Parts: sequence; structure tokens; C-alpha cells
Amino acid sequence: MLANLKKTIRAAAFFFVLGMMLVSSAHTLALPQRPSPPRLVNDMENLLSPSQRQMLEQKLVQYDNAHSTQIAIVITNNLHGYEISDFAVRLAEHWGVGSAGSENGVMIAVAPAERKVFIAVGYGLEGVIPDITAKRIVDNEILPAFRNGDYYQGLDKATQVLMQLAAGEFAASDYNGAAETVPPGALIFPFLMIVVIVLLLSRKRNAFNSPGKAIPAGTLFWLLTHGSRGSKGSFGSFSSGRGGFSGGGGSFRGFGGGRFGGGGAGGSW
Repeated sequence: MLANLKKTIRAAAFFFVLGMMLVSSAHTLALPQRPSPPRLVNDMENLLSPSQRQMLEQKLVQYDNAHSTQIAIVITNNLHGYEISDFAVRLAEHWGVGSAGSENGVMIAVAPAERKVFIAVGYGLEGVIPDITAKRIVDNEILPAFRNGDYYQGLDKATQVLMQLAAGEFAASDYNGAAETVPPGALIFPFLMIVVIVLLLSRKRNAFNSPGKAIPAGTLFWLLTHGSRGSKGSFGSFSSGRGGFSGGGGSFRGFGGGRFGGGGAGGSW
């Protein structure tokens, strides 16, 4: 009796595990297969123009050729029943974005119908692109452009920052700090406003009527507009499009088998 019960339990456990494996396999099979021919920019909704897709593709291919780090973009309204975060991670793992062993892949998934985006980061890049930094890239580079309907600009700026971070041009802490630091010009602006107001009031009271003592309006305007600008802008050179990754660079050779563990962040517009 006891032996039969043990056999029944083992059989039930076996079929339970088998069923879970079949369900998992069915989900995997439901995901989009690797693009053929291989490409890094996969716009299934024609959200970008052909020239925009080509520019992004060339930029990312050149970067992959130079650094062996793959950044893929998928734009689709069919998330196959997943939340966009889960979809991005599963698809990146399914395609093998990045190099096996280095796990240096990034997947940017965009769902226009749901107005959602998610950046999935491979195991090997989680140290240089932590979740908080991925979130800042979404909030600072992608969402403002997407809200204005400029999808190319958002993706171009986001990939630029991701490439610079992965290449070690600056650390995540530098990017995070630049997003939070008040630009030097912001401290000068209120001071200049006070000076301008005091001078204007003084002129009305004829306190400075003698020639040469009044500051010309053109000079005041120049000081007000130029003096309030920081030396690097709000984010320095992090999202300026520099770094030499925007040219040509051959064709994409294919994904290398990178792995993902759920790191990344997203948002909605």
C-alpha cells in the first residue's frame, strides 16, 4: 500500500514537472524568432522611417563590431501576453542578445499601443548599467522625446548613453549625478534677475542718469541668456550624440548567446 502511494506521488510529480516544462516551452515558442537576416533594429510597427531604422542599425552594428556589445531594439504591439518587462527579458534571452560568456547585451522593447518601453540589461552589464541608471535613461532620454512623437530621437539618445556607459566613457554614478546636479548657471540666473530689476528701478528713479553708467539693454540681455548657461548643459556630453558611434560599419553578424537575469527598467508615456 505504501509502495503504491510512493509510486503514485512520483508519477504525479513527474507529470507536474513535465507539464511545467511544456508550458514554458510553449511560451518560448510563442516569442518572435530571431530575425533573418539578423539585425539589431526590429521595427514591426513601422514606427520609424526606413532611413531612421537604417541610421540606428548602422550605429549599433558599428558599436557591436568595435566593442562586441550588442544593443537590440524591438518595436511591437504583440507582447504575447507578457508584461513588457517580462517580454523584453525573455525575448533578449531567447534571441541571445550579447556574447556568451560576457553576457553584454541590452534589449530596448517598445510597445506603442500600450505606450510602454523597457530596457533589459544582460548579466554582464548590470554592474555598469544598474536598474536605477536604466530608469534614468528611460525618464531622461526616451520618454520626453516619445511624448513629443519623436521616437527616433528618444531611441538615438538612449542608445548613445547606453553605448557610452558600456564602453566605460563615464560611470553610472556620473550619469546619475549629472541628472540630479543643479547646473552652475541655475545659481547665476536668480542673481542676474535681481541685478536687472534693481538697475531698472534705479533708472526709473533717475539714480543713474549720467552718461556711461546705465547698462545697455542689449548687454543685460546677453548676460541674462549667456550667463545662465552651464558649461555642459543639463547632462554634460552624455546625451549629445558624441562618441563616434553613428557612422557605418558593415552588416550585423548575428546574436552571440548572451543571458539575461531580469535587470533593467521601464516607463510609459
